[in-house]
Amino acid sequence: MTVPSVVIAVGSLAALAALLPSRPRMLVELGAAMLALGHTALVVAYQLPPGAAPAPIALSSLPPLASQVDAALVLLGALLPLAGAVLAWHEGKWKSIPLAPLVAAVGIWQLAEHGRLILAAGLLPVLGTALIAAAVLGLACVAWQRLSRRAAPIELAPPSSVGGIRTAAASAIAIGTLLALFAPHTLAVLTGATIAALGGDALRLATRESPFSTRVPWRSLLVIACLGYVAWLLIPIAGPVGLSHSTLADVPVSTAAAALLTPPIAIAALVLVSPFPLDRTGRGLMLAPVAAALLARTALPLFAVGMDGWRTLLLPVGVVLAVLAAFTGRRGSLVAAAALCAGISAEATGAAGGLLLALALPLAAFAAAGTRLPHTALRALAGALAGAGAVFALDGLLRVEVFYAVALWCAWVLLALRGSPSEARVYSGD
Repeated sequence: MTVPSVVIAVGSLAALAALLPSRPRMLVELGAAMLALGHTALVVAYQLPPGAAPAPIALSSLPPLASQVDAALVLLGALLPLAGAVLAWHEGKWKSIPLAPLVAAVGIWQLAEHGRLILAAGLLPVLGTALIAAAVLGLACVAWQRLSRRAAPIELAPPSSVGGIRTAAASAIAIGTLLALFAPHTLAVLTGATIAALGGDALRLATRESPFSTRVPWRSLLVIACLGYVAWLLIPIAGPVGLSHSTLADVPVSTAAAALLTPPIAIAALVLVSPFPLDRTGRGLMLAPVAAALLARTALPLFAVGMDGWRTLLLPVGVVLAVLAAFTGRRGSLVAAAALCAGISAEATGAAGGLLLALALPLAAFAAAGTRLPHTALRALAGALAGAGAVFALDGLLRVEVFYAVALWCAWVLLALRGSPSEARVYSGD
């Protein structure tokens, strides 16, 4: 799968937005969202493989309104970063002035890259549609910021101190994550997810950050039950073929077995991440890579047919969690919910997008600890992974469930309109 230039562009814009102050950040992040949906919608409408670029001549095969709306989104995706660059330069803050030329360069690059597409769709209709969309965004921004004046909690944060059970819990999370991401055997992936779940519950109990924490590690128990059930059924099904990742394509999983094994994997992934309101501390977001690996490395190759049957039930749950995260300003929960939805899409691009989105969360957690150069670099890298993952996630979801893909994108836009999370207060347990 080749990487389209829009993935690099959206990832770059998201990385730069993570380093900008609130007002220019909002414009740059909105531009990244517009560019991601506009380009991806065109690629999916042409029924092109991921990474292919739509040719201007083919716009005639699309309904005029569809091509004009998609081209208008692409145009906004190029112009909004230019506006953000001007605003960042005008604000004159020493941190944002060096970033302004970089943001402008990405906007100009995408304007040149998609110029022929915009002209082929009809310059005047595209400009008119873009102006209407910009006006709607402006009104939505004013209304949304008035409604959401209460600062949003920052969910993502590493353990405040090291010692005793916290060190053991962090080690378990690290070992479980590595096994889930890189182990060459399905049973090792399931074991890694179990170890990470135990580490996550131990960390919650050690930090006592949630008023709802109890002595019963119910998340770990539920994950163990779900994954134990999956392993119990998979071992006899695999038989002599085995569950090594090199032979997963040869495992004779029937449609009925796939439909039976998909819900436990999906439940385990959701419980591992535990986005708001399932967990108010945000500690489960550190386990997002484990949940994404469960879906991408186990469910996708083994139970893709089963996912097709359950997707219309599972995706609404993820979308509701994402919209709730947007309304409450919880950026981490939104990214985690989007990663789960992308993994459930049963598309290779969706699974890749889910993994990239999930990997951004631990990086963002450690980047939130300060403003020194390593934290700044981690924050930019987390933004780049989230931006690139959003493009792949949209590609996978648009190919199977257009409505839910657009709903997730709207949640992204709402969160961008809310403003910078750097202005939010740290979680205090309420």
